[in-house]
Amino acid sequence: MAGALRMLDSFSMRSVSSVDVVLETGQNIQLDQRITYRARRPDGLYVELESDRRHRQIYFDGKNLTVYSPRLNYYASASTRARSLDELVTNAGRDYGIALPLADLFYWGTPDLLVDALTSAVYIGPATVGATKTDQYAFRQPGVDWQVWIAADSRLPQKIVITNVDDPALPEFRAQLDWDVHTPVPESTFRFEAPKDAASIVLKLPADSDNTN
Repeated sequence: MAGALRMLDSFSMRSVSSVDVVLETGQNIQLDQRITYRARRPDGLYVELESDRRHRQIYFDGKNLTVYSPRLNYYASASTRARSLDELVTNAGRDYGIALPLADLFYWGTPDLLVDALTSAVYIGPATVGATKTDQYAFRQPGVDWQVWIAADSRLPQKIVITNVDDPALPEFRAQLDWDVHTPVPESTFRFEAPKDAASIVLKLPADSDNTN
């Protein structure tokens, strides 16, 4: 799977995902969101996150990282030293507190994926996700149990479930992935063009602000 992901020069991926939020009462609340990725190596990325509560678009054109909120009509841009998509994912989280969902898609097959942290790996068996035949695997590492369903033909991940075992409520993140690896992604996808009435704000460091969303 890691090899198949690293061989993708460009791709589009859509996902319907859900995440459990644990209330102070200990009750799990499930929140859904739609995730869209369009990527072209080494330095083109577009991400869209849309839910009932938040809508964000993220652009990376090889030089600038831009975050845009269509509902609020605000955007913020900053230069980045990232030379690759792997570095961008790391720098966005470290420098600006921007955590991209499914970020492991860019880490699998690189030294940044801490394989030594795994304490258990089990092949569950063949399974079907939608109409795709897959192989299901389950893994454990400190604080996290996770599962992945890998397509038997393309070897691309089709479904991911991550469980936080450090929380007694065992909240989960679930995502089903729909890939398009054949349609070219044009360069214009990664360039942000501000709407005429959009307001520019400062993309602050996490230490400068309590709200990085």
